[in-house]
Amino acid sequence: GALQPVERELVFDIDMDDYDRDDVRGCTCKGKKTLCIDCWGLIKVAIKVIDKALTELFGFKHRVWIFSGRRGVHCWISDKRARQLDEKGRKAIISFLDILKTYTRNDLLVLPLPEYFHPFFNEIYEDILLPSFEEEILEQHHVFEGREKWERALNSIPHKDLKNELFQEWITTHSDGNYKWKQFVLSVSKDMKTKHKGFYYKTNPVKNIIFSYTYPRLDVNVSVGLKHLLKAPFCAHPKTQKICVPIDINNIDEFNPIAV
Repeated sequence: GALQPVERELVFDIDMDDYDRDDVRGCTCKGKKTLCIDCWGLIKVAIKVIDKALTELFGFKHRVWIFSGRRGVHCWISDKRARQLDEKGRKAIISFLDILKTYTRNDLLVLPLPEYFHPFFNEIYEDILLPSFEEEILEQHHVFEGREKWERALNSIPHKDLKNELFQEWITTHSDGNYKWKQFVLSVSKDMKTKHKGFYYKTNPVKNIIFSYTYPRLDVNVSVGLKHLLKAPFCAHPKTQKICVPIDINNIDEFNPIAV
């Protein structure tokens, strides 16, 4: 019969293509085969989240993060347990981490996150996603700039009266995105503490938005398939000629893919 792979590193592929399908990027290279320093902010968050999961949840030690040479990163995990995983085992890991898989593509903020989370996801929300969103991604990707974006955010509010109140104010004023975000957070937080007749907040719209814009997009097929091809570390990307260099996970904030 045909030759079958016995072992293969467990790999993760994070690429801007998947962020564009969800209309996350709001920088000047949105939809292009390029990467700017603002795009890198999204990748940086993804690395921090996945690396934390690999080490703290699954106990993997031998891993290396590689810049793909254009607009993404690859993680190679070479622990013996990881190499010997069959497709079922790899799928179990990726399925646990791929919490955005229930979203409808191109309708990013309409569907809520799961009502009940593993504690890990609440931890990364507080430690990684929330600060990264408010300090970088909110402004870099113009999350609340332009009617299409802020109206989509309003659609995540189940309370029609609050949604209409914010809509009427924002459509008639010229407040910037940071102001809208702060008003959104305060209004939703206050409304969630109020008892309503006929509905309740199953999940927090603020958390839904932050997860939607910051949580890693994972290529499931790359991680699950034992035969899936992936560019090897230290090779040159055929389009950019940039070398697929390792990234120091302990100094991730210092890495600049533009300078490679």
